[in-house]
Amino acid sequence: MTSMRMDHFDKQLREDRLAHFPPAMLPRQPPPLDQNGKMVVSRA
Repeated sequence: MTSMRMDHFDKQLREDRLAHFPPAMLPRQPPPLDQNGKMVVSRA
């Protein structure tokens, strides 16, 4: 029971994170930096 609840909670968190961050900005994939160490924002 507890594990199922935690699974649902985890899933909810993951979906919230995906909703708020574009794929390139996800925590496990750090944004690219230019030579000055500043974040590169791709404007496509």
